[in-house]
Amino acid sequence: MRPDSNDVPLPRHLAIIMDGNGRWAQRRRRPRVIGHRAG
Repeated sequence: MRPDSNDVPLPRHLAIIMDGNGRWAQRRRRPRVIGHRAG
C-alpha cells in the first residue's frame, strides 16, 4: 500500500556536500575550481 503524501513527513533541512570534484582536481595537481567546473 502506498502511504498518503500527508502521512509522510518532509525533511526540515537539506545538506549538499560538494567535495568530490575538488579532490579529483587536487589529485591531478589542478586548482579545485577546475574540478568544480568539470562537474
